[in-house]
Amino acid sequence: MNRSCIRCENETSEVQMICNDCATKHFSENIFWIAASPVVGEPVINRLRKNSKAVLTIGENPEGEVIYKDGKMVMDQIIDFYEEIEDDVEDHHDILELLDNMMAEMGISEDRDKIMEIYFSPTDLKVLSEIFYLVEEIHHKQGKMPQLPGLYMKVGNLLSYVSDRANSPVFSPRFREKVCQDMLSEAERYYDLAIEKSDDDLRPYLFKGRLLMELGRHDEAMECLDKALEIEENDDVKIAYVELLLSRERTDEAEKFLNELLDSKPDEALVWFLKAEELRISGRWGGSIQFYDQAVNRDDGFIEPYVMKGRVLLENQMLQEANDILDRALEKDAESIEAWFTKAKVLHEMDRWGGALQCLNEVLSIEPHMEKAWILKGDILTEKELYEEALEAYELSLEIVPDLEKVIEKKKICKEYLC
Repeated sequence: MNRSCIRCENETSEVQMICNDCATKHFSENIFWIAASPVVGEPVINRLRKNSKAVLTIGENPEGEVIYKDGKMVMDQIIDFYEEIEDDVEDHHDILELLDNMMAEMGISEDRDKIMEIYFSPTDLKVLSEIFYLVEEIHHKQGKMPQLPGLYMKVGNLLSYVSDRANSPVFSPRFREKVCQDMLSEAERYYDLAIEKSDDDLRPYLFKGRLLMELGRHDEAMECLDKALEIEENDDVKIAYVELLLSRERTDEAEKFLNELLDSKPDEALVWFLKAEELRISGRWGGSIQFYDQAVNRDDGFIEPYVMKGRVLLENQMLQEANDILDRALEKDAESIEAWFTKAKVLHEMDRWGGALQCLNEVLSIEPHMEKAWILKGDILTEKELYEEALEAYELSLEIVPDLEKVIEKKKICKEYLC
C-alpha cells in the first residue's frame, strides 16, 4: 500500500506523507515556510492560527500584502533598506532598530515560549524571512554588530521556532534532523550575539541552554544554565535545569531544585510532573503516580502526566488501570501518539490484539515514520501467524531505520514461514 504526496499527489511509500522533492522545495522556497506545512483538508495555517496573538501594527490587507505603520508595504520598505546598505553607510544601527520593531509588531517576542504559541500566515513568513536575510546581510557587511541584544534574541527565537515547526510527521526523520540541526545551529549563533551584547540578561543563556539540550550537548547546556542562575535565581531556569538533570538521571540534584519549585510555584502543573518523573526515575513508582495526579489536578489538559502514569501502571502490570488512564488522555487529545502507542502495548499485554492493532493504526496515521510502531505491529501479526502482513510491517520499519538487526532477523523468520 502506498500513499500520495500531499503536495504533488505523486505516489510515495506508505511511510512518506510528502515526497523528497517536495520536502526539499518546501524549504528552498523560504526558510520560514515550514509553518505553512501542507496538510490534507483545511490548511494548517487556517486551522492553527485561530489562537494567534500575532500581528499588531502590521497586518494583511484584502489583497494579501502586508502593510507597515504608515500604509507603506513592508516588502517595499525592506527593499529600501537593502538599497541603503548597498550605499555603504557605515552604521546600520537605525535600520536594525526598525527591523527589531517590525519583528516585535509581528509577534516575535524576546520570550522564546511566547513565539512557540504563534502560527504565522505565509505572507507574514515571507516578510520575516526577508528581515532575517537583511540582518544577515548587515552582519556580513558590518562585521561588528550594534548593541541590540533584543533583536538578536528575537532572531534566535525565530530560528528555534522554525526548528520546532520542522519537527513534523510530514517530513522523514532524516530530513527533520537536518533542518532542525541547521536552524538550531543558526539560533545558537544569534543567542551568542545577544550574550555578547548584554551579558547581564539571563534569557539568552536560558534559551541557549534549552537549545543545547535539544542538540544533546548537555555539559555546555549546564554551563549556560549555571551562568543564568548566577545572574538571577529564576524559576524558569531552575525548571530547565531539572529537565536537564532528569535527562541524565541525576535525581538527587534534581530533588533539591524541585523542592524549591514546589514552594515557589505550587500551582504549576509542570513542576508536579517533573517531581513525578524524579520519583519514577529513582524507582519510587508509587509516589510518582500521586504526583502525576497532582499535575493533572492543576491542569487537566496536560497530556504527559496521563501518558507517563499509564506507562508506570503498565510496567507494574496494572493493566486495566493503565488502559483507563490512557483513555482519559485520548479524550483530551485524540492525536497523542504516545498515548495511542502505550495503549497498544497495554492491550497487547491484555491479549486484546485486535484493539492493539487498531491503536497502532491510529499511531501510524498520525506519525507514519514511527519505526517502533511498525515493529510492534509486525510482532503482534507474527504472534497471530499473519506472516505476510507482519513481513510488510517489518519492511516498512526498515525503510525508516535500515540497520535494525533484530527486525532483519524477524523478517527472515516471516519469509521462512511463507515458503
